[in-house]
Amino acid sequence: MLEFSKNYKMNFLNSFKIIKKLCSILPYFFKIIYFNFHYLPFNKAIHLPILLFKPQFKNLKGKVIIVGGVKFGMIRLGFDTVCLYPSTGIMIDNNGTIVFNGSCCIGNDSYLSIGSKGYLEFGRNFSATSSLKIACYHNISFGKKVSVGWDCLFIDTDFHCMKDLFGTKNKGYGPIVIGNNNWFGNNCIVLKNTSTSDFITIAAGTQLNSNCSKIPSKSIIANDKTVKVIKTNIFRDLADDLIEI
Repeated sequence: MLEFSKNYKMNFLNSFKIIKKLCSILPYFFKIIYFNFHYLPFNKAIHLPILLFKPQFKNLKGKVIIVGGVKFGMIRLGFDTVCLYPSTGIMIDNNGTIVFNGSCCIGNDSYLSIGSKGYLEFGRNFSATSSLKIACYHNISFGKKVSVGWDCLFIDTDFHCMKDLFGTKNKGYGPIVIGNNNWFGNNCIVLKNTSTSDFITIAAGTQLNSNCSKIPSKSIIANDKTVKVIKTNIFRDLADDLIEI
């Protein structure tokens, strides 16, 4: 009798949580329906695999692809996860391609901006707590089981070029390739031409802008606090820094 009472209470609490979650998305239900059916084939969209909380759409011109099977709410975007950040949901500016390879959860106060030639891919079981900012104008890919702390930025373009004294310009953009089972602490910045190996922990406040794929698995990487000169005889020419992606 006691075990029956415990099971009944647990089932009731679980049902209450589900009802509470459903009630929280009711104000955005038409946007959820529109987003799913706008991007997905009917046989996938009918399951409403993508749920959005307080969504804001700037552009919905690109593509959204879910690889493999789908189920209701497997992708959750904009939901409240951390109380330190405003409950502003998620802003989506999609002119390129977003690929989901399984479940994905991106918390509140987050922003996704994908350029017309941008390709953004999330591996299975991707998780970001709050204030994730992604600017993908070339190529950003995350492996499976990647976890991102709050207030992290991933950006694969500088939105400008740098020129040396001989008139040679850099490309201004490059891919970001994140390995499996990576864990990013809060306030990390990941720039173009970054790659990581599997099972890497990136300490809070770290900035990455290079190939780290040869770092041994199950390592922690971080920046020190010293200031150093990286390159000389180089500057930004504001009259000639257009990036062609």
